[in-house]
Amino acid sequence: MTLTVVDGVGRNIGLSEVEVYYDPAARPEKKRTVNFTDCVSYVDPTIETGRGRWFFCAPGSRPFGMVCAAAYTRNKNQGGGGYNYNSTDILGFAQIHAWIMSGVNIMPTTGKVNPNLGEKEWKSSFSHETETIEPGYHRLFLDRYRTRVEYTSTDRVAFYRLKYRDAARAKLLVQLGGFVGAVSYVDAKAKLVSPKRIEGSHGMTDRLWGGPKLSHVYFVMELDRPVLRMDGWKGANGKLGDIREFSNPIPEGRLGQNKRKFLFKNLPEEQAGVSLAYDVSAGDEVKVKIGISYTNIENARKNLKAECAHWDFDRVRKDARGEWNQWLGAKPNKTWGKSPI
Repeated sequence: MTLTVVDGVGRNIGLSEVEVYYDPAARPEKKRTVNFTDCVSYVDPTIETGRGRWFFCAPGSRPFGMVCAAAYTRNKNQGGGGYNYNSTDILGFAQIHAWIMSGVNIMPTTGKVNPNLGEKEWKSSFSHETETIEPGYHRLFLDRYRTRVEYTSTDRVAFYRLKYRDAARAKLLVQLGGFVGAVSYVDAKAKLVSPKRIEGSHGMTDRLWGGPKLSHVYFVMELDRPVLRMDGWKGANGKLGDIREFSNPIPEGRLGQNKRKFLFKNLPEEQAGVSLAYDVSAGDEVKVKIGISYTNIENARKNLKAECAHWDFDRVRKDARGEWNQWLGAKPNKTWGKSPI
């Protein structure tokens, strides 16, 4: 057996290339502690996350889905970025984990939080002991906010269910500016179009490995309870209170600058976003749906309506598990791996 030390936080040492298998033939008297009922139950999405990348572990996704929602613990692209099992702080929940792409980062909070300070201010510890992670579904508990977070998805919609342990003024932070994962968010827009819906977009730039200088993701976010007020933040100190619209245009000359050497520092002047406030009682659940599009707001609306017009979280989770089981259990045929040309 070879043990290779990867990294660690405090006393937590990360190891890689350690594989242990249970052999029922060798110990027939030993009972199995894991109930393998289908293909999904055999999958551990956290394998190799110590050396992974931003887009390696995205449990809130369908096979080939456009939405790839995931909690992330390290805000970088390579060398253990994204969800890293060896880190014990949740920095946010981004809806896109793809090749040099990221989008619509959210963070459920309670109490006083200054979002101008970014992820170092709003992060929360969590424990793997209270976590369930599998293809199509993830559940964890934010210790700081005493909030359980669950999420699943359709192809183009991320679906969250938040359960609050205590009565509080809750705020859902929607980060639309700053470096997240593999790109910088710029050119933010958001509008509170009704008490239960906001629509917006942000640009993506500073890609590490080429691609367009600027592209956008458009989103429509719905909550199952009214938002009492929307606030905004810009840069290190800018605050906007009780707003209906938010805009943070790209500064002149920004796209011509090379900020790649500063990316991992998450520059404070780049921070931007909106905060959605609502009150919760102890034990309350709040559901949030986020439909996305890479073309325009109208298509984000259509995606949300077509794929998730209801509020049945468990139904979406069940459908996601079924689709993953179908693909994981599919038998190869003679055409697999052959070019159609």
